[in-house]
Amino acid sequence: MSLNPFRWHWKDWHGFEGKVHLQLQRNYISQGKAMFGFVWELILIFGIASGDAKATLFLGISYYIFSYFMGRYLYHHQWVSADMEAGNRFNPFCKEVRSKFGIPKSI
Repeated sequence: MSLNPFRWHWKDWHGFEGKVHLQLQRNYISQGKAMFGFVWELILIFGIASGDAKATLFLGISYYIFSYFMGRYLYHHQWVSADMEAGNRFNPFCKEVRSKFGIPKSI
């Protein structure tokens, strides 16, 4: 199965691996939107203030494309792992597990 999102066949999306791949594509968009959510609000304000539906639609679609590529960048350059690790350092359960098993605080 080819994991290239721009070169695929409909048969590749059947089965568990195809579902995992689609979820990963969705996570790219979600992560990009999470980092740049304020841009969406600016687009909404622009759309309400200007009343220009075509420009607002163009900006919205451009935002989703930007979110996809930014989320892809964040996943592939380990920013998502760093974000999870930062959360784990303040999680009481993770602190307890790390002290119990002798895992250093900075991995």
